[in-house]
Amino acid sequence: MNLKRILKNRKAMTPLMIGIIVAASVIAVIFIIFAGVVPQFKKEVHMMVQPLSIRGNSTDRESLIFRATCDYAPGKIIKVEIYKEVLGEQTLYGERDVLFSFQKNEVQYLQVRFFYARGGAPVQNSTHLLFSLNEDYTLKITYTDISGINEYTMMYDFTYKLT
Repeated sequence: MNLKRILKNRKAMTPLMIGIIVAASVIAVIFIIFAGVVPQFKKEVHMMVQPLSIRGNSTDRESLIFRATCDYAPGKIIKVEIYKEVLGEQTLYGERDVLFSFQKNEVQYLQVRFFYARGGAPVQNSTHLLFSLNEDYTLKITYTDISGINEYTMMYDFTYKLT
């Protein structure tokens, strides 16, 4: 039977319509299941820093500015550490406990005014890390969710430059 005869003959068209309705129903059910399940997937990344946004302050070489994005759930950055490769090893160079709070889908420019020097880092004001221009460092951020139970750490390589 060709399509023209099927469309003219109403009795032959009934199975075709039933097939179309069943197929549309199945597709609708699949979309409803996806809509219910996808938001429940556990997200591994809650916080992100844009590496190209990591810069120094133009008045001194103690502070660091970077852009952070909170993706999925509110939380806070509780610690920021600086590492540098010394003799082929990543060595803790400076650290600072901080408290930057974020809401879901929030983007902030953060400034850490100084880091406490560790591991033989050059210092200013006897304890504050002094960054060297055009040197390579690694920024390590410790982030926790709003409950304070789960902690995540992220590391970003950057070259220290003034803004």
